[in-house]
Amino acid sequence: MLKGTRMVWGDASLRSLIWQPILLGMALMVILTGLGFWFGTGVLLAILHGLGWGHLAPGSVLAGLGVSALLIWFAGPLFITLTSLISGFYWDRLSRLVEWKATGECPSDTLLPSETVGDLAFRLPYAALTVILVIVSSVLQVPWVGYLFLGIMGLYDYTASAFHRRHIAFLKQVPRAWGQKGSLGFVLSTALFSAIPILNVLMLPSFVAGGTLMMLDKWNSPQTRSSPVAKEQ
Repeated sequence: MLKGTRMVWGDASLRSLIWQPILLGMALMVILTGLGFWFGTGVLLAILHGLGWGHLAPGSVLAGLGVSALLIWFAGPLFITLTSLISGFYWDRLSRLVEWKATGECPSDTLLPSETVGDLAFRLPYAALTVILVIVSSVLQVPWVGYLFLGIMGLYDYTASAFHRRHIAFLKQVPRAWGQKGSLGFVLSTALFSAIPILNVLMLPSFVAGGTLMMLDKWNSPQTRSSPVAKEQ
């Protein structure tokens, strides 16, 4: 993770690739929070009036405070779950360039359509299960358990781009990911940083770079010798 952080933030060509996804992630967080507040306020208002408590105080104030508390409690873990899940797609260009800079090579392949369908058929339910576990652990006042599950999901999702380039989908990726040297440390680091607001967003490119470099230590394979970014330009 540390090596990936130094590489991403110390290389100008890599830094140029991280701001758009980070800003998109922050925008997603704002949108989700806004929609949650908007819809949640209406639901709580209806409940308050249904219970006959609407006359005790302005319903909008009570509803707003309730929704705000829920959003503060759940928004961080849920946001990390979403960004981790789609990291294999919108962070792919960064992962490719990290691999090319680290090895001088990078495979040009990606999952076939049928492989993508198979990957998502298992990755999406796993992400849904993670969300449920995060919510339950928060309700039970043991949020660290939820963040640990986020760290485990991060191990799978932040190494996904590198594995996909080798046609390794979710089911085959899981045991290979745990077979990496430093996989447990990666899980714990991801869980720790995911729990810190703002930093959990800024660390996203470090997660991707760290996951890519960790995968390369054991699962590198014959590759093409041209810059993945140069190909796109």
